[in-house]
Parts: sequence; C-alpha cells; structure tokens
Amino acid sequence: MITFFCMNIGKLIKDNLDKKNMSQADLAHKISVTPAQISRIISGERGASIETLVLIADVLGISRDTMLKIASGMSPSKESLSDEWVEEMSHKISLLPPSSRGVISKLLDALLEESQPQTKTIKSKA
Repeated sequence: MITFFCMNIGKLIKDNLDKKNMSQADLAHKISVTPAQISRIISGERGASIETLVLIADVLGISRDTMLKIASGMSPSKESLSDEWVEEMSHKISLLPPSSRGVISKLLDALLEESQPQTKTIKSKA
C-alpha cells in the first residue's frame, strides 16, 4: 500500500472542512476512521493511503484528481482550482447513475438556453 505524506493535503482538508462547517470527527465518522487519524493526517504526522484520500475527497467534494495531485506533490491545474462550485457539481454529476444523466443534460441545456441573450432578427423593409 502506498502512503502519501504531504503537508499540503492537511491544508486542503482543513480548508474544506472549514468551508463545509464540518469537524474532523464528522469526517472521520463518514469515512470510518478515528478522529485521531484525521488529526494526524491533517498535521502531517501520519500519511494516508490512496483509498483514504479518495474517501476524504468524496466526502469534502474535492475532485479526486486534485486530491491525488496535491498528495503526490504536484500542483493541481489552475482549472481545477478556478471554480469550486463547478468542481463540486461535476463530482455530484459523476455520482449519478447513467440513466439520470440524460435528464440532467437536458436541464443544463435548457438553463443555458435561457441564460443566453436573445438576439432578434430585424427584417429590413426593402
């Protein structure tokens, strides 16, 4: 099993816990580890397995890609950090069963169409 030790992971987890008004104990409970384990991961005292990082990412709404890039010492792409709401919605959509995705796609298309400025065609009187 590969274990990642990275201080940036602790900051990422802590920041996202704060944003979600979630405690370390809440996170620990949701991923079936002890609060002490979460505390040690955040402090950098203990590493985390890929499986644990993925579970944490899923609970906190962080993209798995971003979590694993930071854990491996890479910088996440600017696109992945540019809009947390888009990242969270993308994650939620990925959790939907394939049968529901068509409905979501149509809903998004309708919302996009509604938000586009209406252009009027003016016919000239010739």
